[in-house]
Amino acid sequence: VFGKVVGVDQLDQNTIDLLIKSEIDSKGLEVKYSNGSRLELKSILVDQFAHLATNISFKNDGVYLISGGSGKLGQLIAHYLVERFNAKPIAIGRRLQSEVRLEAHVAYHQCDITSYDALEKLISSIKSKYGKIDGVIHAAGIIKDSLLVNKKEEEIKSVLDAKITSAMNLYSILANEPLDFFLSMSSIASIVGNIGQSDYASANSYLDYFSAERNEKVQQGKRIGKTISINWPLWKEGGMQVDSDTEQYLENRLGINPLNSDIALNAMSDMLNSGITQGFITAGNPQKLGAI
Repeated sequence: VFGKVVGVDQLDQNTIDLLIKSEIDSKGLEVKYSNGSRLELKSILVDQFAHLATNISFKNDGVYLISGGSGKLGQLIAHYLVERFNAKPIAIGRRLQSEVRLEAHVAYHQCDITSYDALEKLISSIKSKYGKIDGVIHAAGIIKDSLLVNKKEEEIKSVLDAKITSAMNLYSILANEPLDFFLSMSSIASIVGNIGQSDYASANSYLDYFSAERNEKVQQGKRIGKTISINWPLWKEGGMQVDSDTEQYLENRLGINPLNSDIALNAMSDMLNSGITQGFITAGNPQKLGAI
């Protein structure tokens, strides 16, 4: 069973009745009615990004903040940036320094980034030491899977805060920073959903729209640096893991297979250097993937 989201300029009972009749059997998981037009969010398969190339990329000696840097995904990204670009990744996480094993060339700072004051203080000290921040990789996130009827308010809040509150704190504190990019590590759950992850899917969907809004601010001269949201599926290493039943469901229903980490990281770099501002990178059955 799949639902859909329908956005409208205005809503009344007559509009609701018409929408139900017109949308109940139509395709599209996300639809918007605006100025007399019906817009439907669709995905487009892109085999390579060469024809979309921009001049935005990771660079040698770049200073990059990685939220969620104490997790496996954050560690994989930090290692990639050091090995491939000789960059200076700065991992930020909630775990104690003694609990985190990172390479010698990766700086780690314990910080609750949902706390505006704590994050502001940390970023100030980082700028004092390095003199700049070239980009942000927002990879923080937690899951508290359960059916919506069983979810507790504090669990929902913790899932939303990890993605949303921390993104807004980074957005505000770095408002005047000349960033090259602000990269959000979103999830494909925000596109196709997943049983037990209504809060997680919502939090990641927020990041997708946050990226679109920040790009508008960039065009208006109110922010600096490209914003991009990548809707990740499962990784063989790192990221949010699922049980074997869910993994099998994703393969059978959507044609999605877990991503090899090296392929994923190289694709992340390619996507950053593309004209795309939101997209998902995955491995699997091309015919089924095209239907997402």
